[in-house]
Amino acid sequence: MAFKLTELDQKTRDFALSELKADVVAGAVYHGSRLNSYGKSFFVSDLQKALEDGTPETLTAALRSGDKFNLTEMSHRNGTRYEKRVPTNAASLLAEGAFVHYYVRGVCLRAIEGGIDSVTVYRARESGYHRPESDAQIGQVVSASGLLANLRINAADPALIELPDVGSGLAVRL
Repeated sequence: MAFKLTELDQKTRDFALSELKADVVAGAVYHGSRLNSYGKSFFVSDLQKALEDGTPETLTAALRSGDKFNLTEMSHRNGTRYEKRVPTNAASLLAEGAFVHYYVRGVCLRAIEGGIDSVTVYRARESGYHRPESDAQIGQVVSASGLLANLRINAADPALIELPDVGSGLAVRL
């Protein structure tokens, strides 16, 4: 399902790109653990291109091209480590999370620049299953500067991001 990013225009793209560039300088771009070294070498340029004129879907396509993911990864079950295949949706999970992360940061900067104090969480991508904790976030009005600060601080570790949930299909709008 495609994302409906309501504020995805040149202004938001420019803000998102400036946030990506700052993270590159700081070494804070999240690559995930599933990309191989070849994939990691292309990730930032693929993400930058998508933020310039693409979508989460075009980033997914770029990540799927050229064997950029490991075939297997380590996991745990009942305290025992084991090797398993990387899921087939690894590219879309990483692409959607990364693109929406910078998009939301761009929307927050846009709000701040326009003198708007808050942004509103909405469902940007439909899915067959809605997690209750994600649905509970829809309609929340949050501080644009507070959300931006949280996203900047936790850019390299999406598990620490408070809102919107990574992989939830949620985003924010003005």
